[in-house]
Amino acid sequence: MKIFKSKMAFTLVEVAIVVALLVTVSFFSIDFLLNGAAKTAVATVSTDIVQFFKKVQNQNKVFGIPGMSAENQTYYGVGFTRDADNRSYYYSFRNSLAGKEIIETFQLANNVYFSNLDLGETIELRFCADVNYKLAIDPNANTGGLEYLCDDAGLICSEVFEIDVKSKFADAFKKVFINTSKTQYECKPEAYVQKEIESLENCILAVGCINNIVYNNVCAFEGEIADSCFSFTPIDAQNGEACSCE
Repeated sequence: MKIFKSKMAFTLVEVAIVVALLVTVSFFSIDFLLNGAAKTAVATVSTDIVQFFKKVQNQNKVFGIPGMSAENQTYYGVGFTRDADNRSYYYSFRNSLAGKEIIETFQLANNVYFSNLDLGETIELRFCADVNYKLAIDPNANTGGLEYLCDDAGLICSEVFEIDVKSKFADAFKKVFINTSKTQYECKPEAYVQKEIESLENCILAVGCINNIVYNNVCAFEGEIADSCFSFTPIDAQNGEACSCE
């Protein structure tokens, strides 16, 4: 009887160890799968946004109608929203004599959102249709500027718009840039996804002022940016978020 009890006790210890190992392996396996799925979702959304932006840009080039006033214009644009329920989506719209019309809407999966937008915030970018805007292109080409971005003040140039795509439940993150660099793109907007950062350890202490915002890692950007410097004055002394190049 004593030998039997000893064997039973030893068997229970073995079972406990096996169960503990299975739980540990399962935990790390699930975590690995979740991170992999999150990275795939973030990368897919980012790439889709770039292609969608270029699609709407081409729509405006083909179907946009320039006019002297807003009432005589037909233009297309894109919007990015993070609503009050923390759901994010992007869409295209058309503005014409009939008013503003939403054309296509794409809802992000529940595990992905636009992290640089506050709850209830929307960013809208519209392409040009005003015949009076000034462009660095052939002034006789009345329709050439329909590929550019405009606002109420006219042509948007040398600005960079950022859409941050982030996973809610894992460490996955991508930036989508819409860049209107005057010297690199001649003000014509170029959309692209941030590339993988190489040699990140060499840039951790590279603090700079980029587009009037203080960044602790200037390596997080690709291509040419509108305004950057390493010698700057913080405008917001409390948070150090805004800056001006010296």
